[in-house]
Amino acid sequence: MEEQIRHNEIEIKSVAHFLNKVTKICINKDEIKLQNVFFRGEADVNWKTVASLLRYDLCSGGTIQSDVYVQLENQLIDEAKIYNPQLFESCHNSIDKLVEMQHYGLPTRLLDVTTNPLIALYFACESTNADGRVLYIKQKPVPGDLANLIATLCEYYKSDIYEHHSLSTFLKILKEHNLFQEDENYKVCFLFEYITKSFLYVHPYINERMKAQKGAFVFSAFMQPFLKDTKYNKLLKRMKRSKVTGEELDSISFDKTSVSFQFEKKHFIIRKDDKKRILKELDLIGINEAFVYPEPEHQMRTVKERVVMSNMTKEQFYS
Repeated sequence: MEEQIRHNEIEIKSVAHFLNKVTKICINKDEIKLQNVFFRGEADVNWKTVASLLRYDLCSGGTIQSDVYVQLENQLIDEAKIYNPQLFESCHNSIDKLVEMQHYGLPTRLLDVTTNPLIALYFACESTNADGRVLYIKQKPVPGDLANLIATLCEYYKSDIYEHHSLSTFLKILKEHNLFQEDENYKVCFLFEYITKSFLYVHPYINERMKAQKGAFVFSAFMQPFLKDTKYNKLLKRMKRSKVTGEELDSISFDKTSVSFQFEKKHFIIRKDDKKRILKELDLIGINEAFVYPEPEHQMRTVKERVVMSNMTKEQFYS
């Protein structure tokens, strides 16, 4: 099979071809499986790879206004609690709330990824109306307590209360909720890095869908500082050498929410004309709608399609 690679795109024609390429990504030269590889399947190559909350056009004059997405997220949480308070009874912290909202289709700052490349391939083929793609990233996920700390900051941050968007503002919020006790410099630097960078997070599998999909999340950055990229990168390097003071960081103001997350440049492309055949190949190894969405209505739809297909001729099946 002739492989096509253009502009870091690897065109995939079959499940076997995909697995051959993915194996080279996930298994090193010593034949040891790498643990921190995450995949994302998108059914349309023209989609923006951003969390659902950040897809809404809430801009004014082409610029995202001050923490408008944080405010929207807070409103969604409050409204969801009014309509279905029982859904949040098992939520022990802020990150649990976001995961629960994501499961029921509410917009959040979480972007779905998976540790199972075949699940990502299924999502890339789920709609046959356009070319799809599978993205991947190699990155170590953050621990749950860190993810919850940032989620708590997002939940309790209110711009109408705090006029100056600085690290002191954010530290004050965290102290009010007993998450930070000291103003030690390393904690300030630590906070600066994680509110300005998106990161990977693996939440415990709280339902059958997450378990089947081997789900994980990209947690989109909370705020973005008024800094050019070059100055920001220099600042991060100095931070790692403990060359930055808390006062210096506190002089930086924050405004707009960051919406980007950098997957690897190389990715897989699935042409729309190949999707039906690949979905049939995935079904042969048990990756289908009933598996990915284990709720009864999805299982019954898979049963219906399988029975219908079993009565097709070979020509009809591959058409």
